[in-house]
Amino acid sequence: MFPDLSTDSASLGMMRRLVDEGKYGQKNGHGFYQWTKEFLQKKNDEREAELIYLLKKEWGI
Repeated sequence: MFPDLSTDSASLGMMRRLVDEGKYGQKNGHGFYQWTKEFLQKKNDEREAELIYLLKKEWGI
């Protein structure tokens, strides 16, 4: 997807291992991060605020 970052065609071993262990990140709260309810809410709020900002900018609001 981003050849300047990596040209590997296979997923990272660590990522594959996490998925094999059922650790899907935000989806179930486990993975690279421990997605506590507070952490999840914070990240969702940040993403929502950024999307609103970008839409307002695009629409000239």
